[in-house]
Amino acid sequence: MTEVEIWKKIKFTWARRADCVRIENVASFGLADINCCVNGLEFWLELKVIRSGKSKIQSSQIAWIAKRLSHGGRVYIYAVDNATLNGYLYDAKSLYKADVLFNLKGQAIITYKNLVPICTIRHSSEGLHTILNIIITN
Repeated sequence: MTEVEIWKKIKFTWARRADCVRIENVASFGLADINCCVNGLEFWLELKVIRSGKSKIQSSQIAWIAKRLSHGGRVYIYAVDNATLNGYLYDAKSLYKADVLFNLKGQAIITYKNLVPICTIRHSSEGLHTILNIIITN
């Protein structure tokens, strides 16, 4: 499972309900992966693949999320466990409760043991519809 595969499933599943764009921006480090708009409600979604209970996050992503949240932005993290294919939706505010470790290359590693997801789903079309409904009503 890769972030690109997660994105393709989200794009296909939410196509009729949301306008979503995957952002690959090398000029603005840290920008979340996906920007979506549903009925005038705009939010950002950062995609992560969990391997062995952990995923990588750049310090620039943490900084971007903090700045966006400070201005009232809506940012979520959608993480898929590569082994179980369970998907977890987190409010990005919960990132401050995460254990963030740094490896020898200086990359930040999130461990998810201290984070409580908004919801846990099977990474499927039905599960993704559930996530979108939660984001809209949250």
